[in-house]
Amino acid sequence: MYLLAQSSSTTDLDKARDDWFVDGLVAVGVCSDMILRRPVSSLINSGSPYDHPPNNAKLMNVVFFFKASECLNILLRVFVNLTHGDLNWAQSLIANEFAVGLIVRLISSLSSPEDEEHHDASQRSAASSSSVPDRQQQHAWDRQCLALGLLTNLVQSVPRFKNVLRRTSRSLLQYIHITD
Repeated sequence: MYLLAQSSSTTDLDKARDDWFVDGLVAVGVCSDMILRRPVSSLINSGSPYDHPPNNAKLMNVVFFFKASECLNILLRVFVNLTHGDLNWAQSLIANEFAVGLIVRLISSLSSPEDEEHHDASQRSAASSSSVPDRQQQHAWDRQCLALGLLTNLVQSVPRFKNVLRRTSRSLLQYIHITD
């Protein structure tokens, strides 16, 4: 984010966008999403009996989980801002091979009633066993709304992107739900 605040000219930012910036941010988003796929209960129940002090690993796992959630939400906010009415940023994001899959996965992650029931049940068991704050659901809804906003920006900035979405195969959408 230093680059965004300190850029002496738009050409520096444009060069970074084309060379590495978008790819790096998408990679951070994919990694954060992978961390968030683990249920909170598995993070709480993990750890070694040799941890000193006791339960330190469990606490660190939960903190790491929530930091990944915050990171992904901030990243989506940055992408929403950068792609708002900006054809170059939108095209750069669409050109990344993982970006569209990440966005679609984030949008569809809470759409299945079975997923929500499983998610709610794991949240209740995690909260009752460890007093973990129930911020996860709020962050998940925020992520879904931000991903929808980002998708809207991409469709509005790059009209041909609608066709890409229309051609998104059902196998991709099925894969997204199988890996959850």
